[in-house]
Amino acid sequence: MRFAKELRRESYDVVFDFMATPRSSVIARMIPAKERIAFHTSRAPLFTQTVPRGKSEEYIVREKFRLLDAIGIHSSDVRLMLPVAERDYDVARNFISSNPELSKSQMRVILSPTHRRAERRWPMERWAELAVWLETSRSAKVIWIWGPGEEGEIDAVMRLAKGAGVKSPKTSFRELAALIKESHLFLGNSNGPSHVAVAMDTPSIQLHGPTSAVSWCPMTERHRAVQRPSMDNISLVDVTNLIGV
Repeated sequence: MRFAKELRRESYDVVFDFMATPRSSVIARMIPAKERIAFHTSRAPLFTQTVPRGKSEEYIVREKFRLLDAIGIHSSDVRLMLPVAERDYDVARNFISSNPELSKSQMRVILSPTHRRAERRWPMERWAELAVWLETSRSAKVIWIWGPGEEGEIDAVMRLAKGAGVKSPKTSFRELAALIKESHLFLGNSNGPSHVAVAMDTPSIQLHGPTSAVSWCPMTERHRAVQRPSMDNISLVDVTNLIGV
């Protein structure tokens, strides 16, 4: 109720409820906006207008555009934009320049093996095998990235990789984005950093098991994905074949 009162004071003209969950729908209804728009559900009476979802799966950004279409805002450009300050790039560039192997490498590859849900993580031993393959077969230099509470996982996978790659320093969100931008390729589970890679337009490969690659990856020449029934079903060859494209 306190949150709803804060929203009411802002006098919004339009509310887009992308989720249309029971909770978000009630909050949307409590905002006295002229337009309240959501995808069609059983809670449609709480909105001034609802929009049907597409008949087939589509990239989630394109899906959200359907709500914009409802009020006459039309767009087909699904590129993401993440503003990053020069000071954030300084952190990334200083890290790279301080490591001669990174600064001289023609192929810096970001590996992001973590995810808070176990079923969405590719097995760590395969990440280790991938790191070794990249450094020995492609003359690449691997950078392992991590977020709060994940450093121990990175230390463990680096031990499996027998020292292949270097661990990124502790970074802020935008410093991480700058580091991804300063690299040539990103590989990760379907996690937050994978979307940062898309926003920074660093070529990326996402790994999907229970999550939908079609929904979460733009599926363009620069941003591709491996989709299998489970993460355990993704082989090293599945990934290296895409890197070779």
